[in-house]
Amino acid sequence: MATANKSAIVAIRTVHGGPPLIEHAYEAASQTFKKGEPVYLDGSGNLAEFTAGIDTGGAKFAGFAAEDAHNDASVVTTRKTQFYPRAGNIFEGNIISTGSDIVSANTQVGMERPLYRDTTLSLAMVDIANPATPIDSCRIVKISDRGAVGDTNGRVEFELIAAAMQVYAG
Repeated sequence: MATANKSAIVAIRTVHGGPPLIEHAYEAASQTFKKGEPVYLDGSGNLAEFTAGIDTGGAKFAGFAAEDAHNDASVVTTRKTQFYPRAGNIFEGNIISTGSDIVSANTQVGMERPLYRDTTLSLAMVDIANPATPIDSCRIVKISDRGAVGDTNGRVEFELIAAAMQVYAG
């Protein structure tokens, strides 16, 4: 089979088949997250890059960035930044095994696994290896139609599970 290009996580539809849900929040100061990276709402309710805990079982997150951050020196209050919320959306992303290549397989469907952050590529991916320390963040619902079973670092469709979700009051 093929080796899938590693690319950003995207929201592809809701759990009911409609277009992805999008939320908006003011962006925290000096944010450099990229589209598809995990984000959370800080103590002031501003959108910030989720840098800690995603692969170590730490804090919860709000969803994935729907656009790149603007890297403004102060909190952005003139416009809101879009993100795909954690609840109600089905996402698509690559699989990985604690940073190493892995082949997609039908046996992965239904698994609950953590996310892995590749800080060099600014990407998050579904971590099939599931080391002992991370908290499971997502449930794989199918192998993506944009790939095939047997693809190295193939793409899967997944939903976020409650254990990984930050409450968002909109």
